[in-house]
Amino acid sequence: MVSLNNALIDMYAKSGHIRKALQVFKNAKYKTVITWTTMIAGLALHGLGRQALDMFAQMERAKIAPNDITFIAILSACSHAPVHGFIAGDKSHSEGDRIYEVLYKLFRQSKLAGRLQQDCGELLEFDE
Repeated sequence: MVSLNNALIDMYAKSGHIRKALQVFKNAKYKTVITWTTMIAGLALHGLGRQALDMFAQMERAKIAPNDITFIAILSACSHAPVHGFIAGDKSHSEGDRIYEVLYKLFRQSKLAGRLQQDCGELLEFDE
């Protein structure tokens, strides 16, 4: 049932029905990291960056450990939300260091440098 819910969340989000995706998510009895990440990515896709970051905070409270794909979804959310203080500025955030580490790794291993600096601005300060 989890896989079906994940597929429905993804389908609804990608087809422009984010409310239906949220409804499936909220009604899901079991949620895996994939379920949470799919919902976070769907919210980011719809320009709902702040809600995506809030969903990540809920994921943390549910004690679901994020994976690297979750952090890619958060990166997408950076371009849709004022996230000042969420990543680098607020080290009290329990995943702040890990988010920074994964984003830094993505920056170093890919051609995302311009996109990261454009979308996340001064949040991420990389030594060149």
